[in-house]
Amino acid sequence: MEIPNEKIILKTTHWVINHRVDSSLSGYVMMQSCNGCLSLSDLPTEAIQEMGIFMSSIESTLKSRLSPIHLYIGKYGHTPNMPFHFHFIPVSQWLLDLFWRDERYRILSEFSKPSLAHLTDGAELTFFIWREFCEKEQTPPIQGLSVDEVISMLRIELRRNDPINFK
Repeated sequence: MEIPNEKIILKTTHWVINHRVDSSLSGYVMMQSCNGCLSLSDLPTEAIQEMGIFMSSIESTLKSRLSPIHLYIGKYGHTPNMPFHFHFIPVSQWLLDLFWRDERYRILSEFSKPSLAHLTDGAELTFFIWREFCEKEQTPPIQGLSVDEVISMLRIELRRNDPINFK
């Protein structure tokens, strides 16, 4: 997938960090390997070191600037011809409230223990975020910083923490 330049936060020899191209949720960041690796074990040592620094910096910046109640970090990579990549998904209280107000998602409680039906988990919220903020043409309004503001903020913070040199 081609990432538009305005969505790229940082690019190094080993990594591309960008705001998710199709997401209106501010702070939904992705980090993918540039060398086409399909597994962490295929990465050179320098890429592994850089990965840790960037992941830590993305996490701390999103937590300090967006104050999410949860920050999901997941590794994916089962799409053909796409290297493995990480998703950083901030979950704020307003988003959680939106999830609970949307009756369509109450059906998910039928798949859990009855004693846990009043709770949600990362899988349900990730599903909600993907459907509502990434795949819909008309997404719900967001609260807080805009996507562009988050991209600008992360560009500054990540360049400050870049262990090598950014492109």
